[in-house]
Amino acid sequence: MVFKKGRFMGSTLKILGNMGLTKGEWAIAGGTGHFAFAQGVVSYKEFNHLGDLFVRELDVHAIYTPIREVFSQINFPLLINSLVNLHSQCN
Repeated sequence: MVFKKGRFMGSTLKILGNMGLTKGEWAIAGGTGHFAFAQGVVSYKEFNHLGDLFVRELDVHAIYTPIREVFSQINFPLLINSLVNLHSQCN
């Protein structure tokens, strides 16, 4: 699932499941952008059917960590210096 507009533009959710049923659930197994490390479920039901075109109503429930916010809070130079000091103490 690719988000093309709005605040999630460019982010994706990886959806896994059977496409042949008229209603059911799909698993959310990861994502990109805002949805990195996402988990959840998508409930769906067939809304309309026109020839080979299937229109489904989706109910998306996802848990995710806004990765950009997490990384912006980490002080990488301090983290690297701490790891180097820890490594030198172990040797």
